[in-house]
Formats: sequence, C-alpha cells, structure tokens
Amino acid sequence: GKWYGWSHRAIGGFEVGYVVKQGSIVSSNGWIEGCPEYEKSEKKKPDIGFVAQNKDDCRYLAERFAGAVG
Repeated sequence: GKWYGWSHRAIGGFEVGYVVKQGSIVSSNGWIEGCPEYEKSEKKKPDIGFVAQNKDDCRYLAERFAGAVG
C-alpha cells in the first residue's frame, strides 16, 4: 500500500494519509537549490499540510523524494 522513492542516499515511503510536514524534502520549502528535479519540475510542489488522498498522490510524493535525494 505504499509508494517508495529512493536513491543511494535514502529511501522514503508514502501511503494514503501521509501529511507533508515542515522541513520535508518533498514540500515546497524543502527543496534543495541546484537539485535537477527542483530546476526542471513543472508540477506544483506540495505545500506543508498536503495530505496524500490516493495512490497517485503517493506516487507523486515518491517521485519528488527520489528526485530530491538523487
């Protein structure tokens, strides 16, 4: 029931009900400047308080996580 995003540095799992918190690498304020995913992203980055409502949201968060820790 989870989507996972990972790299050689870290792994993160996201399931329905996951809430984006302050300082999260997937939040709009948690991105690291210079990260390729940050620079080229066309999707809106989730704000603090975003709640994953379905599997698509979980996949989206996993992709954001993997891009940020890449």
